[in-house]
Amino acid sequence: MISAVADPVDEGRASSLVRRIEAEFAEMPGLALSQEQARRLFAIDAWLCQRVFDALEQDGFLVRNARGQYRRPG
Repeated sequence: MISAVADPVDEGRASSLVRRIEAEFAEMPGLALSQEQARRLFAIDAWLCQRVFDALEQDGFLVRNARGQYRRPG
């Protein structure tokens, strides 16, 4: 899913993080987060946050609004 992560340990961490983020957004339908908010909420660095949220956006799970916040489509 996140092809830019070369290290298998990091790939596993990223996959686990994707599942956690998907669960959070599924449990809270109105949730909208900026990358800064997501980094604090999920305790991740900027590089990993960018990669994960880019992948979720590319997969269509999340969309980014005009304010730069990620949310579920629809």
